[in-house]
Amino acid sequence: FAGHDTTGHTLTWLLYELCKHPKYKQELIKEVDAYWLKNLKESYDTFHELPFMTKCLTETLRMWPALANGTYREIEHDDTITGIDGNPVNVKKGTYCQIMNWTRHRNPELWGKDADTFNPHREFKDSEIWAHEGFGTYNVSSDRYSPFTYGPRNCIGKNFSHMEMRLILLNLFKNYDFELSYDQL
Repeated sequence: FAGHDTTGHTLTWLLYELCKHPKYKQELIKEVDAYWLKNLKESYDTFHELPFMTKCLTETLRMWPALANGTYREIEHDDTITGIDGNPVNVKKGTYCQIMNWTRHRNPELWGKDADTFNPHREFKDSEIWAHEGFGTYNVSSDRYSPFTYGPRNCIGKNFSHMEMRLILLNLFKNYDFELSYDQL
């Protein structure tokens, strides 16, 4: 499951969203065409030439996280949180909590009224989008966005996934276009 399914999941949702939003698809195709005019071969060192593709991938990971249920963490210290009714709730050390990506990534309080709308031009915080300086050990995340989870247990394959998705999209849109069939609209 790790790696192949999550990358395939993300690319499937991205192609679906691009087909639903042809203006974004055309913008991406234009960027891919420009890339191939400048480069005879794909290269890790030239992925910075694909800023719109990066935005599309980031927005897809926000809307359609491969691990929608997020992750579990064990509370390391006793803590108090605010409950649904606004009253304090004591949480004991050792309690497991779940960080739900689906609801957090689509929360209008965090993302605005259009949280359920695919918009690659959305304003992302610097820590939420790849800065085109090489993937290295960089983990895109913030208090509202964590497609690859947090900290020392973040996804070991995140960098490979980012490279793989760019390579696949570059080669798909080099020679092909996609449309939804009538029954998918």
